[in-house]
Amino acid sequence: MKKKHNKNFVKKKSARTLSEQQEQEKFSREIEQGIRTTNARLKSLAQRELEQQQASRTPVCIPVADGYRIGLYYVKQIDTNGFKVLDRNSELVYEFSDKITAVLYVIYTVQGKIQSAQELQDLDREINTQKVNIRQMNHAVRIAKANKNYSMLDIRIARLDDAVAKLTIATERLCALHHRAKINKVWQKT
Repeated sequence: MKKKHNKNFVKKKSARTLSEQQEQEKFSREIEQGIRTTNARLKSLAQRELEQQQASRTPVCIPVADGYRIGLYYVKQIDTNGFKVLDRNSELVYEFSDKITAVLYVIYTVQGKIQSAQELQDLDREINTQKVNIRQMNHAVRIAKANKNYSMLDIRIARLDDAVAKLTIATERLCALHHRAKINKVWQKT
């Protein structure tokens, strides 16, 4: 024998389930709307605070995934030996070979100490130039030795010594600037 299903019971059960689903959907929509509103308010508040900090001449350093955000500038690590400084429009300002120099450059720029920032950039450029000169002179010395060209060897060794001396002087000046910035705590001054 087959049992007959009561159709009224089935309809009542499905109607109750449908109203419960509608209530749950309404509740979840209200929660999602509340979350979106809260996120928008938090973003707005954070953006306002960041703009106020950037408007003041106090550099704010925020670590990000591949570098640092300092004021309106972005210091991005490009490889193990280099850091790009990008402005607010993501345009390249300069590539530094040292993280400390890149960060100090941005701090001095944000604080309006353009002469100090320019000095850091000039010293970094001089260090990079002398490193390239040293590589070139080492290669030229090897070639002169292989060709047994001793007059050229003497000239290249003299130029190599000159490049090493210039590199040493520029590196010492840069280290002195780093030390002076550390002593004066330039990142805290406005």
